[in-house]
Amino acid sequence: MTVDLRAIPVQCLINDGTDDLDVSAAFLSLSLESAAWDETGWFSLRGTLRLAAYVEGIPELFDCRRNPGRWSPGNEVSLSLWFGSWVPLPTRLRILRYPNIPYPGNRIIDVPVGSDSDLLNYRAPEGDPGGVTYGTPTSAAAVINAALAQAGAPALVDTIAGFDLPFSPEKQTAGSWIGYAGSVAYVGRRVLWQQADGDI
Repeated sequence: MTVDLRAIPVQCLINDGTDDLDVSAAFLSLSLESAAWDETGWFSLRGTLRLAAYVEGIPELFDCRRNPGRWSPGNEVSLSLWFGSWVPLPTRLRILRYPNIPYPGNRIIDVPVGSDSDLLNYRAPEGDPGGVTYGTPTSAAAVINAALAQAGAPALVDTIAGFDLPFSPEKQTAGSWIGYAGSVAYVGRRVLWQQADGDI
């Protein structure tokens, strides 16, 4: 799905961990897609932010070779729409890969964006994140939080009521801890979602 926001004022900020760069004047489009309600256990948006690479008044280069800190994977992309006040998108987006390099024949950069569940979805060793003895009832939220902590993601802000496990299941494959957290949620007929403030 391509979201055409040209009729609505858009605020677009790129945060490199120290400050925001306002690239609103360069905003062209945002396309997002989601594999919602599948066995991954995550509802996450992934897509492409398209920016005009040469706009007067923006004090930093859009060339990731010459300004890698601003365009590094993991940097937060904040998008808000004007409806009498700035309303942020309901999910947090991060740069997933360095964008393409602009040049005179290509004056547009495409920035791949996604959620923490995309960014932190990397292979990890097997193991038991909960460390619970077999036979000890363990809440799904505790197991999910342990896996999220292993991945470097924030903990759940909600509870998953009425869903206890008789043991803390081990991750048997070399998949990711993020994927493991999603699969535990999915078994309990739940889906994980990350909000704009980072809360899961």
